[in-house]
Amino acid sequence: MSIVRGCEIPEQLYYKVEHFVWARPERDGTVWVGYASPGCVALGEILSFTPRRVGKAVRKGMSCATLQSAHWVEPARSPATGVVVEVNQRALEDPLVINRDPYGGGWLVRIEPEDWGRDCGDLLTGSDAVLAFERLLAESPFIENT
Repeated sequence: MSIVRGCEIPEQLYYKVEHFVWARPERDGTVWVGYASPGCVALGEILSFTPRRVGKAVRKGMSCATLQSAHWVEPARSPATGVVVEVNQRALEDPLVINRDPYGGGWLVRIEPEDWGRDCGDLLTGSDAVLAFERLLAESPFIENT
């Protein structure tokens, strides 16, 4: 786990850094999708979470959920093309869990991707993701630059 500007970045996950989205593939072929800690900080307290329904198709780069805070509405963009197979019911009932535990209980949706091998090609992981977040957050007016 790395810390960038006070935000946790687990290095084993895959990231679309500019969208603040993370992905974690499972052995069964599905992929967990969540919103990274820096995105949660930039968005502020998440008051509403509206995911795509189970069974709905999602396209890579398009919204798989919508997050709303007091001042922003933000799409969580899918890291892969596929079908939503599970929605985080806990986050529907308590959207702040996304802020409190973005890499655990605050996940957003689980998808069954069409071709994870293709879709993960432009996602970053490990030190590449950490460096990309460092560059992005250095320029962000929403993240404390200490």
